[in-house]
Amino acid sequence: QYKFFKELGFTRVRTGATLFGTLVHETIEDVHRAAMRHEEFNITPENVRQWLDTNYSTLSKREHSYLGEKQIDAAYAQVLRYVNRMETGVGLMSGGERQGAALWQHIQDAEVDVSLVKPDYILQGTVDLISTDGDNVEIVDFKSEKKPELLMESNSLNRYKRQLEVYAHLVEEKTGKKVNRMHLYYTGEEKEEPIITFEKSKDSIDTTIKEFDEVVEKIQNHDFSQEAENKKLCRECDMRYYCGKVKKN
Repeated sequence: QYKFFKELGFTRVRTGATLFGTLVHETIEDVHRAAMRHEEFNITPENVRQWLDTNYSTLSKREHSYLGEKQIDAAYAQVLRYVNRMETGVGLMSGGERQGAALWQHIQDAEVDVSLVKPDYILQGTVDLISTDGDNVEIVDFKSEKKPELLMESNSLNRYKRQLEVYAHLVEEKTGKKVNRMHLYYTGEEKEEPIITFEKSKDSIDTTIKEFDEVVEKIQNHDFSQEAENKKLCRECDMRYYCGKVKKN
């Protein structure tokens, strides 16, 4: 994918799923920004809907892509579920221990661009949410989908975990604060607990960063010979018809 999109300049196929996810992310960011301004009183269902409609109007015009009314309503429902959990104290940082007390005060920053200059490359990322509870810093990545089956989707979860480990590394290097835990928050989950939590491990993070170094070395040497091991990734890849790996075996 790097070869086609970065080296050869092909354009990614934009899909409704991408627009949906961006819409949920940007509206949750509006919620976080209001909380960071200490304007929790403005985080109402009516205002959330207005933020979402404004975001959709901007995104659809920019991306030349559109969602149906049911999809827009589904995005609104996802954001509202997250707001309700935070309001009732069963969201992030609580562990379910302080139900009844809103958790907005724990939000430290949102949509944080972080970067780190390495000897051979610059490592960059955007952290959806940084929350704090005293000396503990936790990072959150939002996924606008249902929570996956932990055993069946272990490869996907491991990929997300490594992504969070990179974010944790960037946050620690940039801010000097120690990341305690890392969370995946599935806004599309309606019935079960939407959060998957990973404890931060320095050894695991060091291994992930080492793998990044190895991948960057391959890119710099224009070595794009490695194929994806996960067939699910192949089925969702824009280059699947050229590669043909999905049809192999």
